[in-house]
Amino acid sequence: MNQLSNTELDPRDQLAILDLISEYSRTFDSQDLEAFVNLFTEDGCLDTPVGGGKDRASILKWSQARWEESHKEGTAPRHFQTNTQIRAAGPDRATATTQLLLVWVTTETGAAEVKYVSRYEDELQKTEDGWRIRRRSIR
Repeated sequence: MNQLSNTELDPRDQLAILDLISEYSRTFDSQDLEAFVNLFTEDGCLDTPVGGGKDRASILKWSQARWEESHKEGTAPRHFQTNTQIRAAGPDRATATTQLLLVWVTTETGAAEVKYVSRYEDELQKTEDGWRIRRRSIR
């Protein structure tokens, strides 16, 4: 069996990272905010054009406020991700770039409006609990 270098990721790690990136959208969009913040390392950072947080507690507070604001407006977010590129950044570390299409859905009618076309820039860490987001910047 071939030994992987520090610049290569095991295919199982690549799949786990893709699942992590998908879980970010699934948990946020379904308002499962506890599961959402647990996708981050304890000191994980989220940096978006509309705020974020520098640890799990502040990310949870921010995500709760975003959902409250969304409900007042009668909308719900839907995140669509594609074209993810993953690169090893050392043992148990990786970076990823993912294209994002963010849609607001009107809860009463189901009408959809594209809000943002953007990009996730991620720093990822393999932990005892699997891969987690160390830092996510939305550009």
